[in-house]
Amino acid sequence: MEYSRKTYLDLNIMAKYILILSLFFGPGLSWDVFYSGDEDQLSLARERRAANYNPSPHMSTWERNEIQQEILNILGLQHRPRPPSLRGGQNQFCAQFTEWSYYRTLNIDEQSGHPSETEPQPGGLASNAIYNSPDSSGIGSVMSGTVFNYTRNEVQAVSQADTIMSLPVHYKDAAIEDTEHRYRFDIGRIPQGETVTSAELRVFRDAGRQGRSLYRIDVLLLRERGSDGSRSPVYLDSTIVGAGDHGWLVFDMTSATSTWRSYPGANVGLQLRVESLQGLNIDPTDAGVVGVGNNEGREPFMVVFFQRNEEVIATNSHLRRNRRAATRQKKGGKRPRKPDTDNDIASRDSASSLNSDWQCKRKNLFVNFEDLDWQEWIIAPLGYVAFYCQGECAFPLNGHANATNHAIVQTLVHHMSPSHVPQPCCAPTKLSPITVLYYDDSRNVVLKKYKNMVVRACGCL
Repeated sequence: MEYSRKTYLDLNIMAKYILILSLFFGPGLSWDVFYSGDEDQLSLARERRAANYNPSPHMSTWERNEIQQEILNILGLQHRPRPPSLRGGQNQFCAQFTEWSYYRTLNIDEQSGHPSETEPQPGGLASNAIYNSPDSSGIGSVMSGTVFNYTRNEVQAVSQADTIMSLPVHYKDAAIEDTEHRYRFDIGRIPQGETVTSAELRVFRDAGRQGRSLYRIDVLLLRERGSDGSRSPVYLDSTIVGAGDHGWLVFDMTSATSTWRSYPGANVGLQLRVESLQGLNIDPTDAGVVGVGNNEGREPFMVVFFQRNEEVIATNSHLRRNRRAATRQKKGGKRPRKPDTDNDIASRDSASSLNSDWQCKRKNLFVNFEDLDWQEWIIAPLGYVAFYCQGECAFPLNGHANATNHAIVQTLVHHMSPSHVPQPCCAPTKLSPITVLYYDDSRNVVLKKYKNMVVRACGCL
């Protein structure tokens, strides 16, 4: 069957949405911000949500605000992002779906807690080669050569990065010649405490828009104009494309990003230049290069990879908590809460530890971003199962207690002298990260990994 270009594009977009919906919007979510319980209780909660069940809120406004601030603090955000409403969306389309593909690559296995080990197909690709990622969704050729393209270097950068940010073109400079494309990117909102490890410019090349020729595409770093009015651009990266090369071209922009971050005033943009192998200047459009203003979601954009400075982030987090604690104290101190007698396991007789229901084990806890009204800026996930540890560590500890040697000794001493030595604590012994995809205040798409967010195992410590 023959498809028109518009029909092909519509199928392409539909295929991407089908893939995303199947990955992230499958099972129903819990009906409270936090929901804990056994598997059958969680299933009941999902059924109630599916039936539009709307119970009375369990938390006061004060408690909800406190929870929001604590989670934002864990996410390293000073405030809730408020992205402006999307206008047009061409840049956001390609940038967001590229990060969706990164999200798939970094999808955490719930059992192992390790990132997906999906690798590109072998073939000795260069750092700026075009690569179509393997498609296991069954969508096939509809998605090929569009958004889900990777390079080997890129897959490595994705796996090593703590944060990935997509930057749309800030604006397009008026070109002096018809043979040049010039773009500027706003990197002023790069997160504090993050070090740039690599950066890339992604430009879409449509093989159906040009003749059967080889072209050299250069990306140059523009400088401030000199006294003679010239910019004296600096070479950054290049690639050679043939007639059949269709998809996203990837150029290394690490040095440019580092320069702009150190000297913000030096950020006057990038210049894209296309030449034939004989050295003749070619209009980028004639070579199939898609520029700004494209209405098919294929505009140029940048992707920047970061690694976090743990000391800086920990210090900033500590300072934010101290400021919030001081604010609470000025407002009258911490709000008292009613004792939770249902969860007061410390008051239970130690003999109850023989009942497996009260032994230290992992229990379900679902954190629902949607019920915090964060769906406007968090793209995925809408929530995650964090789990928690609860139960007694009473004598005698069995093999399921996953206890340390110290906990075993402490349990024995507590059994002989309970008034002098407390029981060991039921606590996480293994944790794994989660990955969150969200918009920042400038509606840049940010993909960030957060360590120690999911309990994988509990034990007596």
